Amino acid sequence: MNTDIIDYEERVVELTRSLISIPSLTGHEDEIAKYLRDFLEDNGVAVELDEYGNVVAVEGEGSPVLVFNGHMDTVPPSEGWERDPFEPWLVGDRIYGLGSSDMKGGLAALTLAFLALRKKGFKGTLVYTAVVGEEGGEKWGSEYVASRGVLSRMNVNGIIVGEGSVFEKRELALRVGHGGSVRFKIIFNGKAYHSSRPEMGVNAIYRAVDFIEAISNLNSAIKPRILPIVTVNKVRKGVVSVTMIKGGRKINVVPDRCEVYVDRRLVYGEDVEEAIAQIKGIAESLVDKHKHEYDTEEKCVKVEVEIFPKHRPPYMIDLSTDGGRRLYDIAITAFKEVLGKEPHRIYTMGYTDAEILSYYTKAPALIIGPGEVAHVPNEYVKIENLINCLRIYYTLGKLFLR
Repeated sequence: MNTDIIDYEERVVELTRSLISIPSLTGHEDEIAKYLRDFLEDNGVAVELDEYGNVVAVEGEGSPVLVFNGHMDTVPPSEGWERDPFEPWLVGDRIYGLGSSDMKGGLAALTLAFLALRKKGFKGTLVYTAVVGEEGGEKWGSEYVASRGVLSRMNVNGIIVGEGSVFEKRELALRVGHGGSVRFKIIFNGKAYHSSRPEMGVNAIYRAVDFIEAISNLNSAIKPRILPIVTVNKVRKGVVSVTMIKGGRKINVVPDRCEVYVDRRLVYGEDVEEAIAQIKGIAESLVDKHKHEYDTEEKCVKVEVEIFPKHRPPYMIDLSTDGGRRLYDIAITAFKEVLGKEPHRIYTMGYTDAEILSYYTKAPALIIGPGEVAHVPNEYVKIENLINCLRIYYTLGKLFLR
């Protein structure tokens, strides 16, 4: 057992519970940010709370530069919680509560590893960033920190994001990449008329149904890809889902507008612009079809395609670079020292801030964290994984910063 961090291991459960007990839905992170600032300052750390509420601390100077990153915000609690999601409770090895897995447990472990490394001493610079707005895909969290904030003024060499990396709810793994995302709002126009004479109108919902069917069929046409580096579930494919529909004005009126929301998740190797062109092409192909089908003028069968502003590509650490290989090799060594074996290298479809941090800093990023479930009622994190992540972060930092 590493005696350097025994005291911090005893505190990780307490800190996780404290963070869970502070509601921090996206856009409402002020209280948790102040708590983390005060917690770090009470432990002797100089902390900056930037203009958007990100918590930033920098220890050391010079190279190499390692970043610990996690987000403070959570999604709103869903239906089905057995108890108050903001009052954490323990059952066996599990801490339950909103954000326990995504990702207040990981954030607690990163915070304490930062303190342990500060106490131990190291060569180079260690940067701690607890950010806002990750769950909402906002631009003032990690994107701001990397593009205009503290990291934009540094030559970053490696990034560890504390998002979940538990493999199939069994064991901690090394997450080497993640999927990308493009989201659309497709607006189908129609022609309103009294519902007793539907043939006189153009039903925008029926038009949307044709599109939804085409999107459903698209999943079978998306080609699977063999991923590099990954050691389990190597063959993956992108997916597309219709996630929301809004249409109709009144029960007795043929609808003249229907909005369809589409979420396209990309796997490593897929191109964002190609995915956009594919969805737009399907939507726009229905204009001529419906113009003839309804025997109407084009304005009644118009389609508008809106792309949500934050679309991001998939991410995979690049082992062809010296920096990527060094971070990866050190992470493998840290896992072996803590767990006694090499970790599985996994890839998940859920997006994380690893990509955008790597994009702006040009530094490699890896994802290591105790989370295994997210956005579900009765969310939990296992104490064993919390402690092991704390040990891995500490060991990795010690090996990297020397």
